[in-house]
Amino acid sequence: TGSGANTLNAEISGLSLNYSLGCTDADACNFDDSATDNDDSCTYAEDNFDCDGNCTADTDCNGECGGSAVVDECGQCGGSGIADGACDCDGNVDLGCGCGAAGPSGCDDTCGSTLADDECGVCGGDNSSCTDCAGIPNGGASIDECGVCGGDGTSCHIYVDFSLGDGADGGLDVFMSNSHGVTGFQFDVDGMDIDDASGGSADAAGFDVATGPNGVLGISFTGASIAPGDGLLTSLTGSFTDFEVTLGGLIVTTEGEGFLHLSGNGATGSTDAVADCNGDANGGLEFDQCGVCGGDNTTCQASEFLTWNQSSVQAFYYFTSASIRGVELTSDDWILAIHPDNDLILGARKWNGENTD
Repeated sequence: TGSGANTLNAEISGLSLNYSLGCTDADACNFDDSATDNDDSCTYAEDNFDCDGNCTADTDCNGECGGSAVVDECGQCGGSGIADGACDCDGNVDLGCGCGAAGPSGCDDTCGSTLADDECGVCGGDNSSCTDCAGIPNGGASIDECGVCGGDGTSCHIYVDFSLGDGADGGLDVFMSNSHGVTGFQFDVDGMDIDDASGGSADAAGFDVATGPNGVLGISFTGASIAPGDGLLTSLTGSFTDFEVTLGGLIVTTEGEGFLHLSGNGATGSTDAVADCNGDANGGLEFDQCGVCGGDNTTCQASEFLTWNQSSVQAFYYFTSASIRGVELTSDDWILAIHPDNDLILGARKWNGENTD
């Protein structure tokens, strides 16, 4: 009886009543066999443990009750065993000659072989079965990829590379690196209207260099060539039509025969072109007084963006509030009185807050 009581014993006219709250689940650790009603106070043992905290399941290799960890084939508890592709617990692989051993070797591709091809191409040979390309028995000369006996493999490869400098003040330098003499060249420059070309190795070799709106052609009518080197080919003048210039359409003719390795198509350089209000390089458009790109100052009037509230409480007018396009004025702003017919400014007052007169 009383506040918080959980047991009630009563006897009414010879009838005995017993009422007791407690855990009524026999599987619970705190089962109360005298309780008549369950009060949701039952507590239970954790999985794999009894109510006294004793392990009721098997213990794994980590000592965890009911755990699943096992010792792998490498003796590691919870390990993943031999890695995929490996042949033992040390991570060795079998390359064909046994776990951890070196793979097949030698020119005969067998385990443990140290044989090598001799200069005659014979596996394990003694160089006695051939002479070199110069006709010397067992000589060291060989034919390179260009077909030259004793060559270094470069005589048949012709390398020509073009690049651009950065354009400024209407000028753009074109550079060339060439391993062989160049007898003619042609290219285009996107992003520039070309007026002329001069100087550089082309001029020094006596080349005639002709220009078009976007292209350049350099040739020699006397059979001259630009000697192998690396430096300024020619300097272009004109006007830039973009913020970046790009080289393209490369064509060259060279001295000698061989494999031409020509690079430079797509080479770029920056320019000093200035964007107009429309974003065009070296365009002529500007913002007018109304903030319109390329406008003629006719699209705005003061009455379109200036709003005010006036008071005539006194013998003179004053502003209680003012804003421009919904933005309240600050102490850096001025209020102008403008004639609506001719835009003539009739008066001005710096805004100093409410009641500015």
